[in-house]
Amino acid sequence: MSIIASASSAVGNGLETLVVLAIVAAFAWRGLRQLLPSTHQRLVRALRRLFKLPAAAVPDASGDCNSGCGSCNNCGTPASSPPKAEAPLHFRPRKP
Repeated sequence: MSIIASASSAVGNGLETLVVLAIVAAFAWRGLRQLLPSTHQRLVRALRRLFKLPAAAVPDASGDCNSGCGSCNNCGTPASSPPKAEAPLHFRPRKP
C-alpha cells in the first residue's frame, strides 16, 4: 500500500510543480511585456520565426496622433486636455 501512496504523492507533487511553474511563467511573461516592451517584442518576433508563424502587423507611421506609432509620444491615446488649474494645499495642524 505504501508504494501506491508514494507513487500517488509523486504524481501530485509533479502536477503541483507544473501548475506553479505555469503560473510563474505567465506572470514573468506579463512583467517582461510591461517592464521591457522592446525586449518582449524582439522575443515574440524570434518565437514567431522559430515556429514559422506569420509576422505581426506593424502599425503605419503616418504621424497622426491616433495612429499608435508613438510619433507624438501619445501612443494612440486621445489628445490630452490642458492641465487643470492647480488647487491650493490646505494644511491643518494636528490636534493634541
